[in-house]
Amino acid sequence: MEPFLGQVQVFGFNFPPRGWALCEGQILPISQNQSLYSLLGTQFGGNGTTTFALPDLRGRLAVHNGQGPGLASIQIGGRGGRSDVLLTVNNLPAHNHQGTLRMGAGPGLEGAGENKHLAVNSAGETIYTSVPPGAGQSGAGTLSIANTGANVPFDIRNPLLGIGFSIAVIGLFPSRN
Repeated sequence: MEPFLGQVQVFGFNFPPRGWALCEGQILPISQNQSLYSLLGTQFGGNGTTTFALPDLRGRLAVHNGQGPGLASIQIGGRGGRSDVLLTVNNLPAHNHQGTLRMGAGPGLEGAGENKHLAVNSAGETIYTSVPPGAGQSGAGTLSIANTGANVPFDIRNPLLGIGFSIAVIGLFPSRN
């Protein structure tokens, strides 16, 4: 069965059959491909005077053009999306990291263990001390929570399978309904 000119097809091998070209954004001369140019125009690139481009599906997901309910409009040849993102403060909901810190002599703090008290920081001491109640220091302290992270983008693509897309550069000229 002869394909329609401009028909895009998926093939399970890594080369285009005779009369087809890989969908890799190649720039073609209009003068040698007038029928195909009349169908594609410059939707995928080219200057429209002497050249036009084939679709480039390398690393891209093909999506039907138009506007689905609640979705952004997609034009033929339109590009969108990203393969990875960098999460920033602007992507997070408003929140804070405030806390209350009480220190001093008295009953052991929950989770600190028996006769363990959160001590005021002084040189050489650790956060927990075993000074018995009434013998320790008391006071207030500042709790600071520092920023951390590597600031590296992360992949947001769904699981995928690479496969070859080709476009018919020879075939029947499709008629409109």
